Amino acid sequence: ELLSKLKERKIKTVVFSNKAHRFTIMITNYFFKEGLFDEIIGERKGYPRKPDPYVAIEIMKSLKVKPDETLFIGDSGNDMKTALAAGITPVGVLWGYRNKAELIDSGAKFIIEKPDEILGLL
Repeated sequence: ELLSKLKERKIKTVVFSNKAHRFTIMITNYFFKEGLFDEIIGERKGYPRKPDPYVAIEIMKSLKVKPDETLFIGDSGNDMKTALAAGITPVGVLWGYRNKAELIDSGAKFIIEKPDEILGLL
């Protein structure tokens, strides 16, 4: 599994969603083994929603990583806009909610069709 491979390589991973924080944690823990993600963050009162880059920037500070060492992998135009605003390379995925044209129009630098393609971007 991709996430296990990333953990083995000591690559930090985060879930960052505009869905409610509690729901984001619940759904992530339902679908994925606990401990695969370094952080799970959903919408919280007092914090701006994507595409505002504030939370993405705070996540990088917390994990002690720089924008040029980071990939923002997402399935929406808001994800691509958030990445660009935070100085992160935006990667659009085609197994989500939006199509290739929207992701490219929103600034995706790479488009991938399968999760394992992420390894080729590292």
